[in-house]
Amino acid sequence: MTNLQENPWHFDRLGRGKEKGLNNVSDLFKETDNLGLETAQNCRNSCAKDQEGNDLEVVVEYRLNNIPTSKFPGKNNYISRLEKAIEFFQTKQNSTNTTKSNGKEIEELMKAKELLQQENIPVLVIRDFNTQGLKGKEDEELSPYYRLIKSAGISADQGSNAGSYGHGQNALIAKSRIKAFTVLSQFEDKDKKINRVFAGNSVLCTHFDPKENF
Repeated sequence: MTNLQENPWHFDRLGRGKEKGLNNVSDLFKETDNLGLETAQNCRNSCAKDQEGNDLEVVVEYRLNNIPTSKFPGKNNYISRLEKAIEFFQTKQNSTNTTKSNGKEIEELMKAKELLQQENIPVLVIRDFNTQGLKGKEDEELSPYYRLIKSAGISADQGSNAGSYGHGQNALIAKSRIKAFTVLSQFEDKDKKINRVFAGNSVLCTHFDPKENF
């Protein structure tokens, strides 16, 4: 098994940056209807065209499945990161130099860990049809892939004003108990070749890397 398969999750080093808790911009999307609204809107903005250049009808399917947790990418490493995040908040709670947290970070992180330690996990699978797919590469800025996976809050023209500021991805994080989502997309490139991409995103609080310990 390669290093990437064992640990596909990359979190940037904090350095001298700000420590981060679980509260983030995704909290803006905790209302029940926002997940359907944001995902359907993003799919509609990426609709494919017919031979005459007209928009095709976009279909979005939502299905709740139970999936083996063994299918979760880098499961063991991610659980270790959750444990380190729990330690981070426990240290804060036990410190005499800081004000005690009044949030439920440890409780939320414990629930996330327990979910991934189960045999199966409930997963909301969202499928879209007649869209252009998650086109783009790691260095192709403002592409659909780059906006969803590699950036946040960057404005880009998507064919309509709706969702142009790139915050819709946070609706997925807000509804995820484990603070993560994955995507699988198939699309045609400019040479009409079929491409497939599998990627994911996670928003965790400050924690030490399980292996590097920084």
